[in-house]
Amino acid sequence: QATAAANAATVVVDFPNFFALNASVTLTVAELASVTGRTTPYPNVAGFQGGVATLGQVSCSGEFQRLEARATGVLSDGTSASGSDFYEHVAWTSSDPGVASFDSAPCAA
Repeated sequence: QATAAANAATVVVDFPNFFALNASVTLTVAELASVTGRTTPYPNVAGFQGGVATLGQVSCSGEFQRLEARATGVLSDGTSASGSDFYEHVAWTSSDPGVASFDSAPCAA
């Protein structure tokens, strides 16, 4: 047996004619309401605030700085998720992979 409210469901489990046990739990249903993205230097730079908009060349090496793309998701109940367990599952794409390309998982240290 289950009953539902606008954003919640109560689920009742019982064992009629077998056991004198039953239980119920109310589950809140939340949907992903918004996602925001940001970039941060990789490796991490202590005290860095904001996002990375320009990647500079590292000395005269021909290599450029690297960044890590991160995302924050806000659910319809107001809670948010922004740790790697969330942003590892966000797919990032670039309009020009020759300039910027992404692996959907954070960089390994």
